[in-house]
Amino acid sequence: MLAKTLQTDEQQIRKNEDLLNDFQFAFLIQNIKRITALLDPKGKFFGKQNIHFGKSKLYQLMQHDGKEERCFAQMCSRGFSLDEQPGQTVLEFRFPILEEENFSAFELHRDRFGEAPDPKLDEIVLRFALVLKDGKISEIRIPSKVAQSLEQFINEN
Repeated sequence: MLAKTLQTDEQQIRKNEDLLNDFQFAFLIQNIKRITALLDPKGKFFGKQNIHFGKSKLYQLMQHDGKEERCFAQMCSRGFSLDEQPGQTVLEFRFPILEEENFSAFELHRDRFGEAPDPKLDEIVLRFALVLKDGKISEIRIPSKVAQSLEQFINEN
């Protein structure tokens, strides 16, 4: 999988980048209709489940815990999976609760990809490993191990 990821041509990279951006923004604004258009009807979602299960699971994850404060601070980062399917693109969504007491200490500019949720911010972190194929998302799963970059692994080979 990692070798295949590294051999992607430039046109495919741009196409995949657009697809990732579409998914990211649709998830953040909770637009399940747009997400449905991005999913491959024959894809595997969250453990070899069909598209209907995948949509309902994504919708469930979009709902968080009902705290309105989560709607005001949302961050998304990108990285790669390092688990049983290494090299898959991973989108990480972070939903902290920023209040007057913790806002000034929050480092908005620092990328936190791969870090555990911050209990001081009552943060929710969602990570999705995605397989992109023919302009659609053909697989979504929750990765168990992630890295922000594959550079170290490429250099070691």
